[in-house]
Amino acid sequence: MNFLLLNTAPPSGGPDMLLIMMIAFIAIIGYQVYSGKKRNKETVNFLDALNKGANVVTNTHIHGKVAKVDTDTLILEIESGARFKINKSGISKELTEQAYK
Repeated sequence: MNFLLLNTAPPSGGPDMLLIMMIAFIAIIGYQVYSGKKRNKETVNFLDALNKGANVVTNTHIHGKVAKVDTDTLILEIESGARFKINKSGISKELTEQAYK
């Protein structure tokens, strides 16, 4: 009896298993692309909505207040009164939301 059980081939996945794995792979990649686009859109909207007086945090963890907004840059004033001209892309949406919620 053991001889018959040991000689049987293990069940193979076959073409059905390959199809299921391909569909799962495509679904995972699609979800990642969708969530990435959504996150990028939220960040762009956040940066476009920045105005004078907004408290922000840069990607390098500098806290400050927006003193002037241009098209792609802004002037950031920190607590000591120093001003920095930085690109809008240097502002972190996630860090700003964590710090000023």
